Amino acid sequence: KEYSKLAQFMDIPLRNRFIHIRLKVSFDEWKEWAFKNQINPVIISFLNMKKGENLLKVPQLNNNDLGYPTPRSWEFVNHILSLTLPDELKDELIKETIGAEVGSEFNIFRKLGVPDPIEALKNKIIPFEHIDKLYILITAINYHIADLILSLNNEILLLFKEYLQELYKFSYEIW
Repeated sequence: KEYSKLAQFMDIPLRNRFIHIRLKVSFDEWKEWAFKNQINPVIISFLNMKKGENLLKVPQLNNNDLGYPTPRSWEFVNHILSLTLPDELKDELIKETIGAEVGSEFNIFRKLGVPDPIEALKNKIIPFEHIDKLYILITAINYHIADLILSLNNEILLLFKEYLQELYKFSYEIW
């Protein structure tokens, strides 16, 4: 009854005509699906950063947002990101799709200016000035590596290995 503004309950004879299945949202399963379906790595990184906390958030009844984060609405966000639109319009569409709070946080995250993953590998670009950039970049590289393993592109895999060695060397020097 707490979501009665969003849905109406069926009476007992009508409910009896359906098979009801309760599903659980699993971030790990969604992430696997997202990689296979080429969901933008920025979305995966954003959700992964908070261990899937923003994958599904049912809104409170007093919330005025019409959109809220669900696996389906993140797929919509992926589509929005692929459109050729002014950035301000994308910002608004994303907030309307996944809610103002999560949408604003995601919009800030996606504008960090992460280098192209292949260029980062080739030129050993490691954006240590902002840990979020590094996080997105590593996720994007992982995304490309998964595709490359399937296509067996050894040149890019070797670049990735060298990149990780540089990353490890730098992190070892810090500690």
